[in-house]
Amino acid sequence: MKKYSKADLAEYLTKDYTLDYLNKLTVNEDENFTCQKWLRDSGPKRMIFWDIYGDLLTNSNLSVLDIGGGYTSFTREFVAKHNYHLVDIMTHDDEKLFTNLEKQIGQFWVGKDWSQFQPKTNYDLVIANDIFPNVDQRLRLFIETFLPFASELRITATYYNEERCYTVKRVDADEIYNILAWGEDQVTSALFQFKNQIQNVNFDVFSVENESIFPNKRQVVQIVIKKEKYLKSKMQWIN
Repeated sequence: MKKYSKADLAEYLTKDYTLDYLNKLTVNEDENFTCQKWLRDSGPKRMIFWDIYGDLLTNSNLSVLDIGGGYTSFTREFVAKHNYHLVDIMTHDDEKLFTNLEKQIGQFWVGKDWSQFQPKTNYDLVIANDIFPNVDQRLRLFIETFLPFASELRITATYYNEERCYTVKRVDADEIYNILAWGEDQVTSALFQFKNQIQNVNFDVFSVENESIFPNKRQVVQIVIKKEKYLKSKMQWIN
């Protein structure tokens, strides 16, 4: 577990590997995608991206499932080097961009919610970056669903140290909800049952008073969960 700090960001920006690779890998049509623009515009996003995805550039032939990762110039590299698939409903981009892209680099995109995706194989790595619980509060359910199929889960969890509320509308009804963004208590509660499987587990990182690296003051913690530890703990529970 690791909570990102301003010191981490300052150290990363002395090199900014994500930006360097982004400039090397980008072709013109890549700039039409929202996640590409976000990477270009945000140093904190580039730092976290490198931490989560960077080793995919040096490794090869891994089976990788990316949940909600969007498209960037790195995607075409991941597709070329790995058995890479992206599960994403693509809220921010036109689906036609993806169908045209797949004609160039091959099929990699599954355009549905992760809860509607049924894994048919095991994966070396399942990634969920900048999704839980700021966009999707089903963090515990996601881990329970995909950990049996993943040698490793890499997740970034977002929360706030102050109460923050959003007024939202259901897409399938006329109801209006007021939704509280998660704080550290909700995140740690969702993760607690996996404490024996989390690499370098240390729930104290959530309580560390760090100034946020993002303008909206969100806090971000990296979490790595290993299936090997998960299976061992299940066997101990059964016995």
